[in-house]
Amino acid sequence: MTRLLPGVGQPAALLLAATLAVLLGVSVLIHELGHCAVAQWLRVPVLRVRLFLLGGISELGRRPSGPRDEGLIAAAGPVVSVLLAVLAGLGWMLRADRSRRSVTMPR
Repeated sequence: MTRLLPGVGQPAALLLAATLAVLLGVSVLIHELGHCAVAQWLRVPVLRVRLFLLGGISELGRRPSGPRDEGLIAAAGPVVSVLLAVLAGLGWMLRADRSRRSVTMPR
């Protein structure tokens, strides 16, 4: 990680890596909660949410009533992820410190 961020020491790089790992887990959880929210809105019971390293599963108590409901539940997670990305992008653009450039891969 320190080769990608010249001038950043190993402790800071490890902290950054840990922070990014936690943020990835939180974003997966929020994605799954999007599925759950729409399922509950459609009166489909949610039994539990299981999270894995790079994904998750929302376990429903029954199948949705029809293709429309199934499509709405399936689309909810990606829609929430896009909204989360837009919010993160806005936060990045509105940050107070505009002197730093974006982090890019070395050549």
